[in-house]
Amino acid sequence: MNAKAILDEALSVMGLTTSDGTPLTARDGDFLRRGLSVINRVYSELSAIEKGCAAPPLADLSEEPELSLQGIEAMILGTAMILAQAEADREGEAFFRQLYRERRGMLFSARSRKDVLPPCPEG
Repeated sequence: MNAKAILDEALSVMGLTTSDGTPLTARDGDFLRRGLSVINRVYSELSAIEKGCAAPPLADLSEEPELSLQGIEAMILGTAMILAQAEADREGEAFFRQLYRERRGMLFSARSRKDVLPPCPEG
C-alpha cells in the first residue's frame, strides 16, 4: 500500500469524503501537500518501533512504507489522528489517538516477543 492509499484510507475513516465516497485528496490539493509530511511523521515513529531506527522519509506519496501489515494499520490511524488535530476535531483526535496507541502498542509487544532469544554464539 503506497502512501497515497494510506492517506486516502485515513481520510475515509475520518469521514472526509465526497458524496460518492471518494476521499478528499482527489479534489483537495491541500490534503496532498500536508499529507506527505503527516505520513512521514507517523512513518518515522513506526519504523523506529519495528526496525529499531527511523526510516528515511518518503519522497512522495507514490512510495510504499516498509512496514508490516500491523504497522500500516497503525499508520492509517496515526495519520487520521494528526489530520483530525489539524482540522481542530477534538473528538476525532481523541478517538484516533486511542486507536493509534493501541495499534502502536501491539507493535512494541510484537517486537519484544521477537527479541527474547539471544544470538547464537559463534564457533
